Amino acid sequence: MSVGGEAYVLRIAGAGTHRYIDRAAEARNAGLAASIGIAPQVLHLDPQRGLMLTRFIAGGAPLQAAELRRPELLRSAVGLLKRLHGSGLVFAGRMDLFPKLDEYIALAAQKGCPDGLDLRPLSRQAEAARAALEGTEMPFVPSHVDPVPHNFVHGSSALYLLDWEYAAMAEPMWDLAAVSIEAELDAALDRILLDEYFGSAGLRHAGRFALYKASLNLIAAAWAVVQIVDGNPARTLPPSPVSGWLGMRLRPRPPPTASTLRASVSDPIVIGLNGVPSWLRGARPAGRRQPDEPDPDNAGGGM
Repeated sequence: MSVGGEAYVLRIAGAGTHRYIDRAAEARNAGLAASIGIAPQVLHLDPQRGLMLTRFIAGGAPLQAAELRRPELLRSAVGLLKRLHGSGLVFAGRMDLFPKLDEYIALAAQKGCPDGLDLRPLSRQAEAARAALEGTEMPFVPSHVDPVPHNFVHGSSALYLLDWEYAAMAEPMWDLAAVSIEAELDAALDRILLDEYFGSAGLRHAGRFALYKASLNLIAAAWAVVQIVDGNPARTLPPSPVSGWLGMRLRPRPPPTASTLRASVSDPIVIGLNGVPSWLRGARPAGRRQPDEPDPDNAGGGM
C-alpha cells in the first residue's frame, strides 16, 4: 500500500493463529530486529487482530529456495542469522524444540485429530532423539525460527528477514536446520552452512544438526495437523516453521493426509527410533562430553 508517496506493507494474520502466536512478543521481537538493521521498521502492530504495518523494502525481492542453494547467497543468509544470534538482543518468548511439539499435538487433540493424523505414537518413537538433544543444550540466542527462503528479502543494498511471528530465544541450531530443510540443501551445501557458521568446528556439530533437522520435520507435521483441525484450507495456510517438508506453501496443494504426513517424517526421524547411533554423539554441543566419554579428537577416527 502507498500513502503520501511512501510505500508500506500491511500484514493480516491468518485464522486461528492467536492460539499459538503471541502477537505482543512478535511486536517486540520484530522491533528489536529492525533496530539492528536486519528487518523492516515496524510502524504499528495490533496484537488483538494481528495487524502489522511495516515499511516496504525498496527494491526488495524474496529469495527462492534455488537461490539459497547458491553458495554465495547461502553464506550471506547464514551470516545474517549469525549476526542476529550474536547481537545480544533479548527476545520475548522461548522456543524449545520438543515442548513446542507437545504444544502443537495438544492443540490438535483439543478439537480431535482426524483419522490417521494423531502423531502422538510417532512422537513417542522419537524419545531417544529428544533425550539426546535435551541432555545438553547450546545457549539460547535471539532466533528467527522461520527462516524459509521467501522470508529472506534482498533489498537494494542489504539482505533482510521478514515475518517474525515465531521469533523467540532458541538454540541457534533451530534456524540453521530450518534453512537446510527449506532450501533443500544437499550434504555439500550443509557443510558450507556449518563451516560458515561454526568455522573449523563445523563438522563437530553435524550430529546435532542432523537430529534437529529430523525433529523439526516432526514439528512441521504437528503444525500442519493444527491447521487442518483449525479449518485452514491448504491454499490460504500461512507458512509454518518448516513448511517446505509438507508442501504447505502459499500455493494450491491438496491438504496433507495421514499417509503423506507419515511419509514426510518417517525417514528422517528413524535415526531417533531405537537409540541414537554412535555417529550422532555430535548431537551434544561441541566441546561438551559426558565424564566417561572419550574425546572424539583423540579417538582415532569418527566425528
